[in-house]
Amino acid sequence: MGRSMKLGTKLILGFLAVGLIPFAIIGITSYINSSSALSKSAFSNLEAMRNVKKSQIEGFFGERIGDAKVLADNPYTKEAMIAFNDAFDAAGGKEGRQFKGYTNGKFDAPPEYLAVHEKYAPTFEYYMEQYGYYDIFLIDAEHGDTSYTVTKEADFGDRVNEVDSSLRDVWRQAIAGKVAVSDTKPYSPSNDAPAQFVAAPIRENGKLIGVVAVQIALDSVNGIMQERSGMGETGETYLVGPDKLMRSDSYLDSTNHTVEASFADPSKGSCDTEAVTNALSGKTEEKIIIDYNGNPVLSAYAPLKIGDTTWAIIAEVDESEAFASINSLKWLIMVIAIVGLAGILTCAIMITRSINNPITRVIAGLTESSNQMSSASGQ
Repeated sequence: MGRSMKLGTKLILGFLAVGLIPFAIIGITSYINSSSALSKSAFSNLEAMRNVKKSQIEGFFGERIGDAKVLADNPYTKEAMIAFNDAFDAAGGKEGRQFKGYTNGKFDAPPEYLAVHEKYAPTFEYYMEQYGYYDIFLIDAEHGDTSYTVTKEADFGDRVNEVDSSLRDVWRQAIAGKVAVSDTKPYSPSNDAPAQFVAAPIRENGKLIGVVAVQIALDSVNGIMQERSGMGETGETYLVGPDKLMRSDSYLDSTNHTVEASFADPSKGSCDTEAVTNALSGKTEEKIIIDYNGNPVLSAYAPLKIGDTTWAIIAEVDESEAFASINSLKWLIMVIAIVGLAGILTCAIMITRSINNPITRVIAGLTESSNQMSSASGQ
């Protein structure tokens, strides 16, 4: 009986080996190949999203540069620049006289300035509304006096050359003959809210007579970056400046990682991640990193040139969401393996019994015959 049990065990183990080894090889190979394909697909989708957003942002700022050029070259703008400069000077603006702007909804300025304002302001107001700018400025080329703005905020009448700001940055480049795009910086006339400008020189008969500047609305950039078709629940694209502060609002953290919040409190709003560091250094890559929230993410990043400044453009999605299909595949293969193992084991036992039982009966018969022969021989 002991020999028959050993034979049965050997048969079961043999059948299991024959059934499980090919099954295991096929399952492991399928999992590795499928996981690799799904992983490549996730990174490819993220890379495509990053490239699309990069192209859209480059196109957006290209259009803004074009707007500034067209506005600066327009004869109406040249005429308005001269008129506003003269009226500003006549009203004492260049001597330090303060222009109050709007008071209780009414524009408060000297009469000589109001006449010019009534003539030219409606055109610039219309242009600002149609193109979605936050403000438009006409600035004196010699001293940087802001002789006209559409919104008449605290910067109206200021001398931009005396205040460290992104507006001063583009004004200086414009009077040097360049159409310039600034980086985003806190802007003191707007209570240190982040601001970005594009400026172009205004020339009349080859002579520099002023600078036209447009202030970019943050909503315009956010409108591009926060369009999330195909990004799932945790996917997002965002921009980060060389100071590692946000240049577009985060979708996942609307408390600390918006443009305004990151500049207001850099200790909480800084985005000092591997992706940002690598992108700002000029690298274009896709890899798994830890994001600004401390979560593992798939990240596709690249440098983005805005004027003379390099930003980082980043597309990310949580690793758990990106690899959810891989995890589902793993569990599916495990379930199939358990079912397959049970099926193979059942078949092995049934086949073993079909072979082992007749052998056992033959052995039992032979043993009985041998015993009978031995008894007869003894008699």
